[in-house]
Amino acid sequence: DRGLMLGDGVFDTSLVVAGKVLLMEAHLERLAKDAAALGIDVDPGTLRSFAADAIPDEAEDGALRLTVTRGPGPRGVAPRALGEATLISKFDPGKPAFPAPPIRLACSDILRNPSAPSSRRKTLSYTDAVIGTQRAKAAGFDDALYFTPGGHAACTSIANIFGRFGETLVTPPLEDGVVDGIMRAWLLK
Repeated sequence: DRGLMLGDGVFDTSLVVAGKVLLMEAHLERLAKDAAALGIDVDPGTLRSFAADAIPDEAEDGALRLTVTRGPGPRGVAPRALGEATLISKFDPGKPAFPAPPIRLACSDILRNPSAPSSRRKTLSYTDAVIGTQRAKAAGFDDALYFTPGGHAACTSIANIFGRFGETLVTPPLEDGVVDGIMRAWLLK
């Protein structure tokens, strides 16, 4: 599968409370949009059914991850699939921590590339996040804070960032190579 071999795919992780995906339509819309940006055709209705089938119990809380890959393909990097996209789901049960505990961020020396197609989407190419988090934890921190080549704070390895100045809430612009996060959009709205 090209997702495993080349990181050729996208994913979405969402919060599930009492068996329901919070902001489900926004999550599915973004997942389908990110897949389309990579040239992967996936039907939103199929994603909706797939998400519903992945939650084991209608009263369950947890996190749902949906992954879409281009599917099997021939050798090489040219985006040629031999069939339909591959869909993978993973449900992790558990109560969400609310409010979320404070975390300590280490400034990463890995830069966020605003021009990279992978920077604005939840792609399977997460090596920078894995290495940045590994380095941050080794230094005694919880996560890594990434910056653009111009020195602007962009995001953490797993989340958008916000700053509060009095009554004003700010977040980096999408042009800085950040993911157009579901919670980011909800808060801005």
